[in-house]
Amino acid sequence: MSKWRSALAVMSLLLGLFPLAGCGPSLPQCADDALQPATLSTPHQWTIVDSLTPQLTWSYPDSSCRPKYFTIFLFPVHSHTPVNTIVLPGTSTAYTPASPLLPGQEYEWEVTSKNDSNIVQMSAMKEFFTGPLCDPASLKAPSLLIPLDGGQVDTLGPTMEWTYPENCLPQGYRVDISTDPTFSTLTLSRQLEIPRVIWYVDSALTDCGYYFWRVAATSGSTLGPYSSVSIFQVNREDECAPLASANLRGVLWYDQCPVALDANPVPNPLPDGCVVDSYGVDADGIYQFGEPYMGGIPVHLGPGDCPLTGAMAVTTGADGIFLFTGLTPGKYCLSVSAVNFVGRGDNGHWTLVPGGHEGTSYRSILLAPGENLGGQNFAWYEPSTSPTLVPTSTLTPTPVSSFDFIPSFNANCHSGPGLNYGVLDVAIMGQSYPLDGRNQDGDWVRLMLTPNLGCWVGTSTGSASADIARLRVLITPPTPTSTSAVSCASYTDEKSCEAQPACQWVQRLSAGPPTYICTNK
Repeated sequence: MSKWRSALAVMSLLLGLFPLAGCGPSLPQCADDALQPATLSTPHQWTIVDSLTPQLTWSYPDSSCRPKYFTIFLFPVHSHTPVNTIVLPGTSTAYTPASPLLPGQEYEWEVTSKNDSNIVQMSAMKEFFTGPLCDPASLKAPSLLIPLDGGQVDTLGPTMEWTYPENCLPQGYRVDISTDPTFSTLTLSRQLEIPRVIWYVDSALTDCGYYFWRVAATSGSTLGPYSSVSIFQVNREDECAPLASANLRGVLWYDQCPVALDANPVPNPLPDGCVVDSYGVDADGIYQFGEPYMGGIPVHLGPGDCPLTGAMAVTTGADGIFLFTGLTPGKYCLSVSAVNFVGRGDNGHWTLVPGGHEGTSYRSILLAPGENLGGQNFAWYEPSTSPTLVPTSTLTPTPVSSFDFIPSFNANCHSGPGLNYGVLDVAIMGQSYPLDGRNQDGDWVRLMLTPNLGCWVGTSTGSASADIARLRVLITPPTPTSTSAVSCASYTDEKSCEAQPACQWVQRLSAGPPTYICTNK
């Protein structure tokens, strides 16, 4: 490749300052003005070698003389530093790297002919690959390098470069270029049948146009996951107007659902705002009238792929809205961290955007020139958050209400708000439990034994850390039917408990050695 030749020439001249000792070639040394470039033999162009210490071979086209030295340059694609630079006598025709090369890589190599003078003749450049081939079922997304995201190129046929994240070789790559960030229409799409990580655009693009591009690894008919998308502009004569700036907006709110996460049975139909998912009965990530906004929360934006927090930040207003303006078109990561609002983070989670990162939620953004992108929203669900919170009018973090309950004595914890519901466990005197909600009358509260399991106690059995009236009102579970007026809790052994048709012997859901109690069915 021509981009290396000037650097290689300088290196050859420097190496010439240190001639090798030893016997000269048996043939006479070629005159300086008669030096010719060597002819590279093996590995053949773009072949996959079966060894990480492959032998490189070449020949000299003039059989009547030899150069004094051959200098061999060997380096991986994308690197400006050769991994091997060696000077050999002019009688040499082969070289084997002393250290193994990296697997799953593309390498370039070149041989120069020279004497003690400053005259150097460079061979053509050849490329080869080191194996092994990738498993088609485990293909990964490449990472884009050039053109830089949001950058410019000065040619209608730019060079595209990327890297593959694994130490193996796909059989090829697919490259897509489009003026549409969704790639619903394609300007160019090429299937590369060899695993080169460089492609020279083979059809003229439009000067001053902007383009989105992506790459996917392929193996036969298998198409791996696409890379993230990058944008670039063609600006051949440096006379194009800059890309129009873009804007970005969204809303943050506290999601609500008036049903306990572990409700059993699940209400049918579910009330508005609720959905059943991996958490249980969860808030649905859709804004419902009356759900409180998250005012005064920092929202971060950074150029590049997620996850990252980003250097740019704005704060949501009292209406939960945030706005970024004057953005350079391209790829961004939008993020919000739960540490920026006060509350019991151990019970809360993001319903929009979810994904297992409960501390910080991310959203990948791709902005086209002049785009005004809205709807980039986030919602947080904290079961103990009151649905009647009033949004703050100042730019300070809105607290997530935190409620705790401490029993004054060991209190039976029921499956519903009433003594007619079965006893699930015992709330221990003096222990603090986070509260999940209350009944309509406010004389029973639901406390959380674990982040995913709750039960009900009367408010008279202890004290709450905040005004219970501000707790959300939970839908009351169905009233249990009973075939007996017997108090099951009075039975203290399995035999007498199970003898009662209305009773059952169950293990207490608590830490420590297993213990059992008798409860209503």
